[in-house]
Amino acid sequence: MIDYSKYEFSKTEIAFIIFIYSIISSIVALMFYHNPKFSIVMIVFMPLVFRKFREYKINERRKLLIIEFKDLLFNLASCMGARNSLRYSIKESIDVIASIYGNNSVLKEELKYMYKRMEYEDDVIVLRDFANRTRIEDVYDFVQIYETCKYTGANMVIAMNKASN
Repeated sequence: MIDYSKYEFSKTEIAFIIFIYSIISSIVALMFYHNPKFSIVMIVFMPLVFRKFREYKINERRKLLIIEFKDLLFNLASCMGARNSLRYSIKESIDVIASIYGNNSVLKEELKYMYKRMEYEDDVIVLRDFANRTRIEDVYDFVQIYETCKYTGANMVIAMNKASN
């Protein structure tokens, strides 16, 4: 599944970045050096542009993931309040997240993947894997709270409501 600390560019993104960078470098070369050939020299900085744009895309995806995850927590708390299992609550959350954020949601495909894995694996292992791939503190906290409640018998609904707030 997706490692949220990495980002692969699509072909259209690569073409777009190269196109925009070539225009900007040509303008800079003409304005400051009065020589359009200097824009060829600026190709040296292209890897830096790709690295910065990759960091930007990773941060944007993580921000979206955090927002969607908070809505997921509210939905999981309400589903589990009706005495549903985590697996069934995740199944119900897929449609809710898709209706709120659309089919291009960052979390929708992840929830489908988690739901399928929970059929064969322990839900705590699946959640830990998700937390390790996202590297987001809120997700780590949720997994820790869920694991503690599951193995100690604490009230999951109250803990999840507090975690989502």
